Amino acid sequence: MTNQETFDTVAKHLLTQGAAAMNKEAECCYLTEYGTKCAVGCLIKEEDYYVEMEGLVIGELAKEGFCPDYIKELDLGLLSELQSIHDLESPKDWEKKLRKSANNFNLEWNQ
Repeated sequence: MTNQETFDTVAKHLLTQGAAAMNKEAECCYLTEYGTKCAVGCLIKEEDYYVEMEGLVIGELAKEGFCPDYIKELDLGLLSELQSIHDLESPKDWEKKLRKSANNFNLEWNQ
């Protein structure tokens, strides 16, 4: 998957979902019990998801061995930025932040 394909997939997911993937403790999750997914979680196949992933950022997933190979092949800098947008920004600001991220990584805005 190219950076553009990764970005397009995540941006579409976040803007369609319209809400952060959070557990009952208001912590961001890759996959919640409600079925919502974060920026990186939407790229992880359900059969490759482990509850032990929760609480780890993308760089830690790779170090801890929970990161599927198809995710490791992606630009971890881009994934980290997209994860930060999901985790730290209000959903109402996502489009603005995603546009800025596209610019940072020399990507097209296709949403």
